[in-house]
Amino acid sequence: MEYVIFEIDNDNDAHTVAKFLHMFDVKRAMLETEGNIKPLIGSWLGKLATSYIVTAKDFNDHVLNSGYVNDQDAFLFVRDGHKGRTYARLQLAWELFNGFADGSEEMGEFAPVSRDEAMACPGWTYDPASGEYFVAKGKN
Repeated sequence: MEYVIFEIDNDNDAHTVAKFLHMFDVKRAMLETEGNIKPLIGSWLGKLATSYIVTAKDFNDHVLNSGYVNDQDAFLFVRDGHKGRTYARLQLAWELFNGFADGSEEMGEFAPVSRDEAMACPGWTYDPASGEYFVAKGKN
């Protein structure tokens, strides 16, 4: 299975966040989604942000052209690999918006790490539900 981790535009505005989550909840209630949306916390180069994870299909069908991610630079695709490992690739947003998917950059294994190890990396993702930190080990 493949998932996408992303931020939304204006994520500090409670009204924008509420509208986005309501939009996704309505799609889910109408049985139009493959799965649920899950909030995460991410950091890139010291900038904290709320992020979300959904299936790649739900991202492409409901998020990408929703107007809520138009100002994003990139999206992180994570996919199940062999032997229980998960791998990540970074996809530039302008490429997706313009129908190009060849410019993604493989980021390596996306794996749980200790908090201290995550804080030493330029980028990390925290899952509040599990209490785990994740990094792309090939690029951090």
